[in-house]
Amino acid sequence: EIYFSGTSAEGGTWIVKTYAQGEVLSQIKLHVDNGEKIGICGMSKVPAGLLLGIIDFKTSLGSIGLLKTDGQVSYTDLGDAKYFSYFPIENGILAQGVLYDEINQTCAPQTILIDQDGHIIFKRTGEAYDIETDRGLLGSSVCCALNDSIFVVESRGISIGGFGGSHCPSELVCLNLFGQEKWNITLDPNIVVENIRATDDKVYMFGFLGKWDEEGTIL
Repeated sequence: EIYFSGTSAEGGTWIVKTYAQGEVLSQIKLHVDNGEKIGICGMSKVPAGLLLGIIDFKTSLGSIGLLKTDGQVSYTDLGDAKYFSYFPIENGILAQGVLYDEINQTCAPQTILIDQDGHIIFKRTGEAYDIETDRGLLGSSVCCALNDSIFVVESRGISIGGFGGSHCPSELVCLNLFGQEKWNITLDPNIVVENIRATDDKVYMFGFLGKWDEEGTIL
């Protein structure tokens, strides 16, 4: 089975399920309230159906939908964090977002583990950083899971030479399935990680290696 999702011109979100040969098995359009604009930014197949990683494009908040085999959908709100990325795992889904504190002008990475029934197992909020210093880089953080470990690359920016992306120091953090930190390492500040995978007790990171000029171009 292969699942496709997208947004129609009217703002509704749809899901199409096909065989590998392209034969359409089902087509579903999610209900949206008037004026609501949501999108599916991640999916994970589970025994009860399909977990949907949803973004509200008006508020940038996230939620999880469990599309059951009978076509019914149940939703789980993910709280106040924004700009979620979703990563499918075995019997669940990971959500990686950014939690903002407008009063103190800080932001912090937040990792959420959701089980196969759409229930939140844990929310883990990492170290907070100054919003002006971060300049949105936490939103590019990525994560994955292998066996009893969750790996998160927390990206953040430090303003050097007047440009926020001159160096992009990141940390690779390992969590257990309860959200507790097992270890962390600081990555080379000239590495920009775009994706991460774990297999055979190894963690692989993909991205760019280089230095940035004052215009934000990698050299």
